[in-house]
Order: sequence, then C-alpha cells, then structure tokens
Amino acid sequence: MALVLPFLLLFGLLFLMNRGEKKKRAALESKLKRGDRVITRSGIKGKLIEVSDSTVKVEIAPGVNVMMVKTAVEGLDTSDPGPAPKGGGKHGKGGVKGKSDSDANKGAKGSKGADADRDSEEDESGKEKKKRKWF
Repeated sequence: MALVLPFLLLFGLLFLMNRGEKKKRAALESKLKRGDRVITRSGIKGKLIEVSDSTVKVEIAPGVNVMMVKTAVEGLDTSDPGPAPKGGGKHGKGGVKGKSDSDANKGAKGSKGADADRDSEEDESGKEKKKRKWF
C-alpha cells in the first residue's frame, strides 16, 4: 500500500496538469479566425487563410500556403511582422558592416583563412611546417 500511494499522487498531478493545458488549447483553437497571425510549434510564422474544424491553411510567404492540423498552431503571433530588410540583412549584401564579402570571409591570418592554423604549425626555428592529415 505504501508503494501505491506515491504513484497515485503522481498520476493525479499529471492528470490535473494536462486538464488545464487541454482547456487552454481548446480555447485557442476555438478563437482562431481567418486573418490571424500565428506561430506554429515548429516556429513557422504566418497568416491564417482558411480555418476548418481540424485543419488550418497558413500563408507563410506570398503565394505559399501550407495546410496543417490545428494542434500545430502554438499561439497567436504578437510580434510586429514589418517589412523584410532588402539586400539580405542588417548591413546590406555583405552582412558585415564596412567589409566586402571577400574581407568578411577572411580569417585572422589574412588570405589563408581561419583554418590555416590547423593545417600548419611553426617549429622551434620559426619556420612553418605542414601537419599530416590522416584522412
């Protein structure tokens, strides 16, 4: 009997926690309507185009619609959708402020790149020698 009591308490706790979560999920699913901005469990943000009993159609990009089950909707997206930046990022095409693409891709050792220190090492006399690669 003493071993059964902790299991019953654990089972009761899990049951009560799931009941509250089910109520929240049902409330969310019932208030979904066309035009709402949502975020899915996989992290995709979009706008609801169609809502049926068990499925929704989400527009994730202009002309790209995805059909998914209602339970995949995590919640309403409260962030500002705003326009996407032009040129691929915050600082334009290169992505690194004040540097071109070729400068941004170079490592600390100039044009050799950041991997150059793994491919070679210096001996006692200061001369650079190549490491062996075993693959």
